Amino acid sequence: MISLSLDTCNKKTSICLKKNDYYLTETIDSDTPNHCEILVPMIQKILQSNKNNISDIDEVRVNTGPGNLVSLRIGITVANILSKSLKIPIIGIPSFYAHNGCNDIYDHSVIIAINIRNGLYAYAEFDSNSMKILDYSFKSDQDKINKIISRNHKLISDSLIDDFLVSKGFCQNDISAYNIAKLETSNLMNLLQKSIPIRPINEYSFVVNN
Repeated sequence: MISLSLDTCNKKTSICLKKNDYYLTETIDSDTPNHCEILVPMIQKILQSNKNNISDIDEVRVNTGPGNLVSLRIGITVANILSKSLKIPIIGIPSFYAHNGCNDIYDHSVIIAINIRNGLYAYAEFDSNSMKILDYSFKSDQDKINKIISRNHKLISDSLIDDFLVSKGFCQNDISAYNIAKLETSNLMNLLQKSIPIRPINEYSFVVNN
């Protein structure tokens, strides 16, 4: 089984090829995101390095955000095209799951908050010892974040963490397509998409290179 995962939610363009239990990841970070120019060549390169063709892909996964809508739509569009043209399953996975799943944090309840600029945040609260989302919002202010956090939560943000989140005890956690590829999707209950067209989960956008 060959699964291709894509992540274009922020500045990084990241892909991961999972072949049975082997993972091959490539990530390019740029101050000026250029997913449109480099994503398809990256896919071609990673397939060629494993002596595979695009027709060998059995499944495609894509990060659906929260994130920059323009960036997200590039990865999601490519995933939709691959799914439709190759007639293979597609899974749209929110970055919330990738952040929760790549940490050894299951003895705590978890809140993941992502800075979407202008004093606004997207967040998800996970139950301890599970991947179940208890509460989420794609557009909350600092007062809301203050209300939902407590000492019993493990607090996680991403590379766009700001001073407010740092002051509240959030720690930065970077993810890539590898974290999307590793997820056991049968355990995921909320916000998953499994049919084209996959769409970004957040309607509010921000500019990642400002």
